[in-house]
Amino acid sequence: MLTRIPNDMGVISYNKNALEDIIRSAFARCKGQCWVSSRFTSAGKELSYSDKGVFVRVSCVVRVGTPIRTTLEDIIKFIGDNITDCLELTIDNIVLNVVAVAGTKNTVKRDITLDYYSNYVNADDESDDSEE
Repeated sequence: MLTRIPNDMGVISYNKNALEDIIRSAFARCKGQCWVSSRFTSAGKELSYSDKGVFVRVSCVVRVGTPIRTTLEDIIKFIGDNITDCLELTIDNIVLNVVAVAGTKNTVKRDITLDYYSNYVNADDESDDSEE
């Protein structure tokens, strides 16, 4: 699907499938450790564009034993680098939300969020890693 973004110099057109490919490639790099989930949410991915830039929200599942923060940071960095370098678009935010942690037999729901600006929230204890 072709999306048109008006700006002060004219109109930028890009294919939303390019964003889908970037997200798919980011998760393919950590195959078996983290994957996109639509089972626990109504939508696994949300892609939009505003005056601030591209907004990406992805719900994902992480395998038990996977370092959550470093894995999410790697995925976000890959997506962000590709959006700015390949598509040459600005970034509003990239948000990854861990909705579950999967073991060999069980899956436990979680609500952990990390965004492009390194705002980390573990909803289980309502804390983040910011130093005050």
